[in-house]
Amino acid sequence: MSFPIGRALNIGVQSKINGGPDRSILDKDIKKYSLVSRRYRNRRIGEFLKELDMTEGKGAGFPKILRALKKNESPKPVFHTDDDRSYFVVELPIQPKFLQVTDSETEQVTEQVKRLVFVISDKALGTRDLKGSACRRKSVLSALEKYSMFHFAGHAVIEESQQDMSRLLLSDGALRVSGLFGRKIKSRFVFLNGCQTARGKVLPGDEMNSFSRAFHFAGADEVIVNLWEVSDSHSPIMTKLFYESFSRGLSSERALQQAQKQAIADGLSPFVWAAIKVIK
Repeated sequence: MSFPIGRALNIGVQSKINGGPDRSILDKDIKKYSLVSRRYRNRRIGEFLKELDMTEGKGAGFPKILRALKKNESPKPVFHTDDDRSYFVVELPIQPKFLQVTDSETEQVTEQVKRLVFVISDKALGTRDLKGSACRRKSVLSALEKYSMFHFAGHAVIEESQQDMSRLLLSDGALRVSGLFGRKIKSRFVFLNGCQTARGKVLPGDEMNSFSRAFHFAGADEVIVNLWEVSDSHSPIMTKLFYESFSRGLSSERALQQAQKQAIADGLSPFVWAAIKVIK
């Protein structure tokens, strides 16, 4: 796009929404050399609309979304912004019924928990198993402040564009990266066995905004994460091998190395045994 020399380009903001969801700049604006930003639309909303059997377009405005949420008995949206109003986020909570744990998932999680219970070092406090509806945000935060080891086996959602909104899904909502900063936890060992929990975003100064950074800031000495998504059938295999080695007094790095060697000997794919990473 080019403009004649000597002509001023005026860029303004107009509150009136025109031009449909995918046209924030109109041809008539270009002819007038005055570009008006009329609308911003998060492309990811398309994935959310599919859950409501809706499609993108003029008929998928927020009032219609609200009606669909009400019909679906979903929680009401939550609106966020900063003091300078430099960004605006609409949080659409997941339908609680969707988060109910099935029997098959519970069996897989239980296998991982058994291994953690076996190697837990804080015998004075014992162990606490939070499954299904008991895995609530308040209970998880309480456990982090009380127990020296924390193992999460569940679903994680990674927000590429806004990493502080990445979250671990719980029965009553989520534990976000942003919710960990400023907290003090007792858990020095944290194992986040969820999809892509190693993912993060590089910040100015070469720092990383991620789950591992948030847990380290909160007080963890080591955080074990997944580099990519591993199937529910294979994930318990690696956690079992890891905790078997860890229970013999090996460091987390050595325990993971031994687990990987055993997985290779057992013929497992690198996609399975190379997914786990220890961050200190």
